[in-house]
Amino acid sequence: MPSSTLHLDGGGGACATPSAAQITPLVNNGKSAYPPSPPPISICPVITDKTDPKYDSRAAQYVLQDAARKLLGSSHPVHSCMWWMARGADAVEVVYSPSRERARYGNLQTCGSVWACPICSAFVSERRAGELRQALDKHSATGGSAGFATFTSSHAVTDSLESSLAAFLAAFRRLTSKPSYARLRKRWGVLGFVRVLEVTHGRHGWHVHVHVLYFFSGAQDLASLCEFENELFPLWESAASRSQLRMSRRYGLQVKPTYGTVEAYLAKFGNGPRWDVAREMAKGHLKQGRSIAGLRSLSPWELLAAAHAGDVRCGVLFKEYALRFKGRAQLYWSPGLRALLLGDETATCDQAVASTPDDDAQLAGELSTPEWESVKRASARAHLLQLVEADRGGWDSAAAFLALLAQHFPLFIPRPRGALSPEFRAALHQLHLDQKERNRWRGAYIGPLPGSVPLPNECEARSGD
Repeated sequence: MPSSTLHLDGGGGACATPSAAQITPLVNNGKSAYPPSPPPISICPVITDKTDPKYDSRAAQYVLQDAARKLLGSSHPVHSCMWWMARGADAVEVVYSPSRERARYGNLQTCGSVWACPICSAFVSERRAGELRQALDKHSATGGSAGFATFTSSHAVTDSLESSLAAFLAAFRRLTSKPSYARLRKRWGVLGFVRVLEVTHGRHGWHVHVHVLYFFSGAQDLASLCEFENELFPLWESAASRSQLRMSRRYGLQVKPTYGTVEAYLAKFGNGPRWDVAREMAKGHLKQGRSIAGLRSLSPWELLAAAHAGDVRCGVLFKEYALRFKGRAQLYWSPGLRALLLGDETATCDQAVASTPDDDAQLAGELSTPEWESVKRASARAHLLQLVEADRGGWDSAAAFLALLAQHFPLFIPRPRGALSPEFRAALHQLHLDQKERNRWRGAYIGPLPGSVPLPNECEARSGD
């Protein structure tokens, strides 16, 4: 590979970035501001299959966010998230956390949506998982234990997500307000619970369910939790029946002990960090769908990936999901539990969490408005962060990359207020010629951006129904 070649690896491979001195200067041939033979840039397809060794969650998150922006339109907050500068900001910051060895952007607008934005969802969910892990550690140190419960109900393909979600949440509220449920909690020494809402879509339509983490004042083994489950199930069945929900005894309610790591889930989530009960509660909506008898149900992010790959039906389903879950809380703590275990009753809102950098974050560099526009137009937001992380917070590789982008993706001419002068019309005409040249260059040397996303086999099969 020539020394002036830059390799953008969406799958997390090695990146070779030229220095500023190696970059070919601009050559003005009278028609375009681009060199006749620009240095080639090869774009590797972004891989969203977690089982692939080249899978990179960062690159996949930015690709899926672009897909969500196009699907949901300008009326949804995700359309501006990590795209436009925050009010009053004059530059985009890139900060690096040495403890996490991760870089992220600052001075940008954030939506804080854990449901529709893959970037905010990953960051907020990791923070929530940290809070849960802290609560579990403190509770275990005082001799307490926890039980991991899953509430579900039967569903049909004819059920809409709006009706299923409303009925299920009404049933769960009815359960927790029952006097018999309060007596059950007191008898078993339940200090409180944390509830997380999830949904998948499969051959039987939308499957709404909740995970509940019960905190017991004393130690509970598997046998005692099975007894607790047998006493709790009739109450759940009765509350659900008033919302016209049905369930089987086998799948309607399951309560398991938490041993620090939920072993049964590891195979489903694939390779990666230890997936303990805190991650299951806070990041369960990020995982892959469950496989039942070889028939996959798809998580919302798998629906979004399939929509980005061209599946129209999955795109419609994701839009329905984003509409119905917009504004809902990811985690719900029962009254008094958060204050008991964490010392504060009120949790920080998701948007504030998404815009708050890590405690040890250090400023790696800043991007001017033209540089940030070039990064966006090249779909290189994820790659720029990868360069900073590869330099462990350094800015040399990122600066050389930005210099290369400035040649091929210059900033658009801003439109002046009032009537258009002849000079501006001439500049606009020249910009149109430059845009055609840029598209030719991108098609010849870069290929499609931001990369292709593999279509899940199950959704591909369903798309022909």
